[in-house]
Amino acid sequence: ILVASALVKGHVDIAHIGDGSFAMSWVQHGNDVDDIRVRSITSQGQLGSIKTVGRSAALRNVPQMVFSDGDLILAWTDLLGEATRILSVRVEIAYAY
Repeated sequence: ILVASALVKGHVDIAHIGDGSFAMSWVQHGNDVDDIRVRSITSQGQLGSIKTVGRSAALRNVPQMVFSDGDLILAWTDLLGEATRILSVRVEIAYAY
């Protein structure tokens, strides 16, 4: 199953989201910063829409993801000037395609 293409950096994570479905996250090259993206996948291989859930200027970034209470929670590092910071986001995932 092709989940993403183009300027993908990798740094992939996957989480089971129920009903045999999964969510996959990855880092994709952006203009000045990289995009943190997520997409759902059913057990039949149907793909949900790609969602950009965050951005990071960190050179090495491996977002972590967990499914909890019907939502995905992602966390990653980012740079602000010379300071490194940790960001997180809660993403609602729909099972219907």
